[in-house]
Amino acid sequence: MYSSGYRKLLLMLLPVRHHWRIHGILAMVQTVTPADPVHTYSVPGSYSVTLITTSSEGCSDTIEKVNLITIGTITSQFSIPDSVCRNQEYNFVNTTAPPPANSSWDFGDGTTSTEISPVKKYTSAGTYIIKLVNHFSGCIDSVSRPIFVKDAPLPDFTSSDNTQSCKTPFTVQFTNLTPGDNTYIWEFGDGANSTDINPTHTYTDTGSYTVTLIAASNNGCVDTIVKSQYIQIGKLCYHSQ
Repeated sequence: MYSSGYRKLLLMLLPVRHHWRIHGILAMVQTVTPADPVHTYSVPGSYSVTLITTSSEGCSDTIEKVNLITIGTITSQFSIPDSVCRNQEYNFVNTTAPPPANSSWDFGDGTTSTEISPVKKYTSAGTYIIKLVNHFSGCIDSVSRPIFVKDAPLPDFTSSDNTQSCKTPFTVQFTNLTPGDNTYIWEFGDGANSTDINPTHTYTDTGSYTVTLIAASNNGCVDTIVKSQYIQIGKLCYHSQ
C-alpha cells in the first residue's frame, strides 16, 4: 500500500486520466473526461463539481467543490420570529434558494456567525437589524430584517431563614427577588410546588433539596433560576457526630 504522500507524488509524475462529475439539484450526475472540460448548464440551480484524477498506475484522488456553480435567480431569505425573548436561544434558518456555498450573519448587536443556519440568543431587549450575506460562485446576495427582542424576567430568590437544619419538620420562608409584574412557579425539590410570590414551605424528610423558581412575564417571556442543594436537612448533624 502506498502512503498518502507517495500516492500524491505518483499522481504528479505519472500520466493521469481526469474524470469530472457535475452534480445538479435538477440534473443527473454527468461525467466528462477531458483535462480542461467545457460544460454548458441548461437548468437553473446550484451545482457541485468533482474532479477525480487517476494515474496510469491506477492511483486516484478526488476533490469536490460543493455548490461551486450557481445558475439562475438568487433569492436570499431566512426564517425568524417577528419577536423573541431576551436570553432565549432561537434557530435562524437560512431558506435561501438555491442553497449558498457559505453564509455570514450580522445580528445587529455586535455578534456574527458564519454558520448556514445558526443558533442565537440576545442578552438585551430592543430592536435589531439582522443581515444575512450569502456567497455563491462569483455571486453575493444579501437580505436584512428587523427583529424585536422582548424583555424577560430576571428570576432570583433568597430565604429569610437558615437553609440548613438538623431535624424535621423544617419550615422555610422564601423571598422572591424577581423585579417586575410576573407569575411564578416554585419547585421545592421534594415534589411540592407553589404559585405564591413569597411562599412558605415545610420539609418533612432529611436530605438535600434543589429549589427552582420559574418566572413568566406578561409579554410571554419565561426564565428560570435553579439553586442546587439549596436546602440541607440532617447532613450537618451527622457530620458533627
